[in-house]
Amino acid sequence: MKVIAPAFEKAVVPLSIVIIIGLFAMQRRGTAKVEGNRIENAVAVNFLNPERPLKLSPDGTVSWQSVTTGNMAGFDLTLETARAGRLAIETNIASLDCDLSALDDREMLVEAGGLGRRLRAYSLPEVSTARTMRIAHRVSGGKPAGDLPVYARVTQEDGHQAWSSPIYLIDAP
Repeated sequence: MKVIAPAFEKAVVPLSIVIIIGLFAMQRRGTAKVEGNRIENAVAVNFLNPERPLKLSPDGTVSWQSVTTGNMAGFDLTLETARAGRLAIETNIASLDCDLSALDDREMLVEAGGLGRRLRAYSLPEVSTARTMRIAHRVSGGKPAGDLPVYARVTQEDGHQAWSSPIYLIDAP
């Protein structure tokens, strides 16, 4: 290998180390375990890399290693006894520990270092009753200079997300 700009020759190795550290910092590694209950199934949500699947080991530990570009990833656990036990999640950026019986109508939320990163634990309903949704949104800020692309993003109760193609708001003549 040859250094193209000799002035930067002494910086090549330190910069490489910083880039490698940066790549490892973006990875999300973690484990989850439920004490006082048995995990029957663990389903990945938004784990898009087939080479890094969510794993459920025989001892009941869920483990993962993923790289995210700022979106959400998670998993849906099916437990032997609903809302029983204690959930412990350990990641390289944050930890969460909660009593599952406390998740009836609320979520547990742990901030994980800014940029909107956080760990959330919440209980899904046994039966989904929602089938439709209506949303109204007023665009403020005066007249746009040209067409205004608007996107809709929906997060379903199971954690999966969907985005629309751009919907262009056009100023009427």
